[in-house]
Amino acid sequence: MAKILLIETATEVCSVAIAVNGAVVAFEEAPDSLNHAALLTLQISRCAQQSGLALSELDAVAVSAGPGSYTSLRVGVSVAKGLCYALNKPLIAVDTLLALAMAGKPPVKTDSKGKDGHLFFLPMIDARRNEVWTSIYDHHFRQITPPQPLI
Repeated sequence: MAKILLIETATEVCSVAIAVNGAVVAFEEAPDSLNHAALLTLQISRCAQQSGLALSELDAVAVSAGPGSYTSLRVGVSVAKGLCYALNKPLIAVDTLLALAMAGKPPVKTDSKGKDGHLFFLPMIDARRNEVWTSIYDHHFRQITPPQPLI
């Protein structure tokens, strides 16, 4: 039974969840907040209470690795690394753009020969100053272009 603490701080939304065998059992989110440093550890504590799990019972900690807000990512990764070090648990770095691309995948459509449709995924994160961070993935989520800021 895999129990994973999930931390997402790449954008202005600061969120934490605990998943058990892939099902979310606790969730805390602060939309439109740029106060990740003040919120994150409180969200983790509330998720642990909601789930009924002690942090020591976790199997791993997953954290968004970016791209995204430099300061917010630094807060998330620092907290995740500190927990992993203190609890002797593995750290899982999650590519933020790839996660967004995978979340946007519709049900698989096939043509008359049973082959996958040719879909492309272009997730974007606001990079400020009229730029977005983006990358292109094919329908198998293979990266076609590296993450880059574009105007």
